[in-house]
Amino acid sequence: MNRIVKTLILFLNIMLAFDNPANAEDATGGYMIIGQGADSCGKYDGARQQPSGIDAVVYEVWLAGYLTGTNKQLPKTNNILGHTDIDGALGWLDNFCHANPTKAVADAAAQLSVFLYPTRQQSADK
Repeated sequence: MNRIVKTLILFLNIMLAFDNPANAEDATGGYMIIGQGADSCGKYDGARQQPSGIDAVVYEVWLAGYLTGTNKQLPKTNNILGHTDIDGALGWLDNFCHANPTKAVADAAAQLSVFLYPTRQQSADK
């Protein structure tokens, strides 16, 4: 198993350990962004353009966790990615962040989810 897959599995196991369906937003709809989602799109863009790519892997894992959480929380959503894959999602995020360097990565991921929602794979049981 390669390092990216091992890291992703570890991250997802940690996310499942802290699974809590409670709404954590404050009265204004704000919430604490944890991890790389709090970084600017400019920082993300710089990491994704580095030849070694090691910093970019952290963002890839963060996005995978974000999208997994989206799958869990959105009604009738089995897979927010629909007919694309994580590479397609990263390509979308690359374009968004390059055009919006001052936005937070979490805001970009939220916009990605809005974009993907109409073509998501739905589930009948949620």
